[in-house]
Amino acid sequence: MKQILVIVIGTISSKIALVNNYGDIQLKFYVVHDFQAGLLKNLREKVVEGLESIGIDFENSVEKIGIAVQGFIDHEIGIVRKNEDNGWENYYLKDMAEQEFKKSCHVLNNNNAKALGEFWVGNAKTIYSLIFISIGEELGGSIILDGKLLTGDRGFAGINGHGGGFPTRYECNCGLKGCSNQILSFPAIKRRFVDDINAPDSQIAMWFEEVSDPEELTVGKIVEIYLETGRPKAIKAIFDELGDCLAVKAGSLIQSLDVEAIMISCDNKDLLKILMDSMTKALPNYVNEIFLDDLAILTDKLGEDSDLIGSANFAINDWKLY
Repeated sequence: MKQILVIVIGTISSKIALVNNYGDIQLKFYVVHDFQAGLLKNLREKVVEGLESIGIDFENSVEKIGIAVQGFIDHEIGIVRKNEDNGWENYYLKDMAEQEFKKSCHVLNNNNAKALGEFWVGNAKTIYSLIFISIGEELGGSIILDGKLLTGDRGFAGINGHGGGFPTRYECNCGLKGCSNQILSFPAIKRRFVDDINAPDSQIAMWFEEVSDPEELTVGKIVEIYLETGRPKAIKAIFDELGDCLAVKAGSLIQSLDVEAIMISCDNKDLLKILMDSMTKALPNYVNEIFLDDLAILTDKLGEDSDLIGSANFAINDWKLY
């Protein structure tokens, strides 16, 4: 049985996997980008080399290719309208990849891929309508309605980290004001804590005295200190503020779309639990109870494999089925 080759393109490297028609990952590895040689050319060479090293023939074993990447993606024609990390604007990724790999390629946004993975074999596999929000190096999301991925007119539906008029201290590099990406993404959370630690009247600095340089903090370390010091009220207040922002973000979508479930995905599971608790408590302030009565509030199951599995699902079914 031929399998789906999946490529999740990052900034400095790509995740590669072979996925079968049941959503099982058969093989996974990483390829560091070589921009001088050409990103796609290098990927093809390393993928073929990696598969052949364990006795898998690329030409005869791979049926299709699913490609996930950050940014504004026109899924129908496979164009990356804007991806700041790789400097792409109106980049015909599908066409370029098909020229290089000589296989049918299917391109989608990485957060849509994550949602499709959970929808296929993860915690949303019994759900028919879903709001998916992903918290990590960026804030992203996806929407599945009536069993179909909602792509919108340009393929951008669900990308929910930008705009919205949120009261943030920081400007976003997208040019819009009030982006929740500047509140809930990992870089934004770190910056918020560093600024509060360095403030003259800081209420939280005492809990971070062991950190010689606050700029070296990571989100993981912030969460670790919070839990190890007994959840100080001053730090909890910041996390509650973040959870409230998440509730506002989720609440507007819940009431607009009347979905069966909302799923929050986060690369740090301790942070996920903290924010989920705060968000769940805050949701009744922003959502009519009639929408909350039967709403399932879920966390992700597949972790870093969700975008791999979802990209395979997208390639297997072809976007038109969504």
